[in-house]
Amino acid sequence: VDFTDLVGENLDVYSEIDLAADKYYRVIVKNGLCDSKTSVPVMIKVNPLPAAPQAIDTARCLTGTVQLNAIPAPGSITDWYAAASGGNVLTGGNGTNQFNSPSISASTIYFAQSRNLQTGCLSTSRTPVNARVDVLSIAGSIAGAKEVCAGSNNTQLLLSGQRGFIQWQASADNISFSDIVGANQISFNAIDLTVDTYFRVVLKNGACDAVQSPVIKMLVSQPSASGVITGMKAVCAEKNATVLKVTGTNGNIQWQSSINRTIFNDIVGATADSLQTLNLLRTTYYRVVVKNGVCINSTSPDVTQTVNALPPAPVTEDGTRCGIGQILLKAFPPTGVFNVIDWYADSIRGSSPALRVNNTLFVTPAVIGTKYYYAESRNRFTNCVSASRVAALAEIIPFAKTGTVTGDTMVCAGLNETVLKISGYEGRIQWQESTNNINFKDILNAKSDSITVLNLNQTHYYRVLLNADNGCNPSITDTFNILAPQPSLAGTISGVQEVCSGTDSVALTLSGFVGNIQWQSSVDSISFTDIDLAVDSILQLNRLTQSTFYRVNLKSGICTPDTGDVVKIRVNDLPAVPVV
Repeated sequence: VDFTDLVGENLDVYSEIDLAADKYYRVIVKNGLCDSKTSVPVMIKVNPLPAAPQAIDTARCLTGTVQLNAIPAPGSITDWYAAASGGNVLTGGNGTNQFNSPSISASTIYFAQSRNLQTGCLSTSRTPVNARVDVLSIAGSIAGAKEVCAGSNNTQLLLSGQRGFIQWQASADNISFSDIVGANQISFNAIDLTVDTYFRVVLKNGACDAVQSPVIKMLVSQPSASGVITGMKAVCAEKNATVLKVTGTNGNIQWQSSINRTIFNDIVGATADSLQTLNLLRTTYYRVVVKNGVCINSTSPDVTQTVNALPPAPVTEDGTRCGIGQILLKAFPPTGVFNVIDWYADSIRGSSPALRVNNTLFVTPAVIGTKYYYAESRNRFTNCVSASRVAALAEIIPFAKTGTVTGDTMVCAGLNETVLKISGYEGRIQWQESTNNINFKDILNAKSDSITVLNLNQTHYYRVLLNADNGCNPSITDTFNILAPQPSLAGTISGVQEVCSGTDSVALTLSGFVGNIQWQSSVDSISFTDIDLAVDSILQLNRLTQSTFYRVNLKSGICTPDTGDVVKIRVNDLPAVPVV
């Protein structure tokens, strides 16, 4: 309806370019002064260009064909090109919304253009579509895993050597893994772990299959706990034993000790939950240092093992007496109001109960011989005792020990000599003698353990008086007697000295003899033999048939025998019976 002159367009030909919408045209013709004439309007119809198609990049893994898809403008179809402008439609890419690329080994850009099916108009631009060829996913490896202490911790894990999209995963059991939201970078900070945790990374490069990295484990130690120590008790120095026990710990235990409660030192090898203390000499303080994994040490409160000092050993005073009986012993305790004395029969503790307690004086049972008793200091407050018991001697000072006298018990009266000797005695010696075993007198200067006795003519009795140096009464040995028989004397034989053969009985009589009689006989006056049972002073002979010699062998004690004179009894044959 409304037309506007086109300035300068007064030729019979008019060209219009780049119309964007339908447009009407007419021509007004005027020849000189004649009225102008207007032509019938004509319309140039402008078809709209289709919009560029929509397309999505498509990928595949490794070499091969990629199927690309495009959505063209309504009423249009898609043509596929290898360039953004110009060029020919690709083989297989004319008028198709789905295009299969040739086999490609690298990513390639293709271009899609809309073409209106009615007007043939083409979109002003082509849409680039990436046919991506992805290489295989590579898992890589994770570094940085370490042990941490539960609670506040922060560990950076770093992935290297990977290819593909990163997704960190975590697991508590190394079986079921879950994605960690937002964990898609090469590094991941594991923060505030409370339990052992396993980590891995899933790598997916484009269209290629996903791969998993090797799993790493983050060890999480629970915080160290030092627990509570029990078992302390007061003990006595030197010989003692106590078991301390710690409970409620978490981690590796190390016992420590100190004598000043300031400087503590490790006890070598003391890593169990109990500690035996042996033979402490002074009060000692103990504690445990516990470390679990990489967590910081936890140190328990120290405990006191009280060690009471031993009282010094007492001083004792021996006791003595003469003969068997009770003896008073004394002991003096060390200074200190709590120190007392206990008495024992043995020096070794535990072998016997106390004989008397809490007393410096001790009266022994009846003592037979020398015996030691033992005093021990004891602190009544701590009940600690001295390191050793001190002996006190209960000594029985014996009456002089008599001993035994030995020597010859018989000598032959006259010229003789014998030695007497005493043995097994105690005390100072004084030899004594008697002739009646009643009245004894000292032998002058006879004070050694032996005496020589000379020329006894009769029985003598001897004994030894033993004087004790300790003031106890003297003792006397048993009496030792020496017999001194007179020398042997054969005496005189008398009686019938001639008989007839077969005479019923004759007798020989011995007189004036000394010693024991033994009659002897001989047929030749040379070889004599003892006559059985012929030991009396009268020898009765019966029915002699031959002449025989007789004598007597006399022996007095140990004196030399005396045979005396020989007598002969002649035996005459009987006469023959006369013949009548």
